[in-house]
Amino acid sequence: MKRTFTLPLAVALLFVTAHRLPAPEQSAKPKPKRIVKANGNSESSTKAKTSSPTPQRQAAPNRSPFEGTWVGTTSIPGAGDVTFTFVINAEGTIEHETSRLGTFTRTGTCDGKTMTWHFGLGGSTTFTPNSDGKTAVLVGNNLLGQWSAVFRRTSP
Repeated sequence: MKRTFTLPLAVALLFVTAHRLPAPEQSAKPKPKRIVKANGNSESSTKAKTSSPTPQRQAAPNRSPFEGTWVGTTSIPGAGDVTFTFVINAEGTIEHETSRLGTFTRTGTCDGKTMTWHFGLGGSTTFTPNSDGKTAVLVGNNLLGQWSAVFRRTSP
C-alpha cells in the first residue's frame, strides 16, 4: 500500500515544483506567406501584413451620468455608518439599493443633473453625479436629520 501511494506522490511533486519554460520569442520579421494563384502556381509574398493600431478604449460620449453601480458610506442619524450600493438606470429614474438596512428598489425623478427619490415618512435623497464621471454627491434627510456622502462609480 505504501509503495502504491509513494510513486504517484513523487510524480505529482515533480510536476508541481517543475519550472516552466519561457514562451518562444517571435521574430521581428513576419514570415512570408505562400499565395496560391488560381492557375495553380504559387509564390511567396514578402509583404508584411500591416496591422492597424489597437484603438484605446474611450468613454462613450453619450453615456448617462447616472447609469452604473455606485458605492459610498454615510452616517445616517438613527442608523450610524451605512455603506450603500446603488445601481441606477441610464435615465436616472430607478435606483436599486443594497445595504445592511435592506434591499430596496425606488423610482425617482431626474432633471438631467440630479436624481431625487423619496422613502419612508418624509425621507428624501438627491444624487448628483460630478463632471468627472466617477464620483457623485448624495444628500439625504429624514425626520431625524440630514446626511451626505461622496459615492464612487464602480462600473458603468
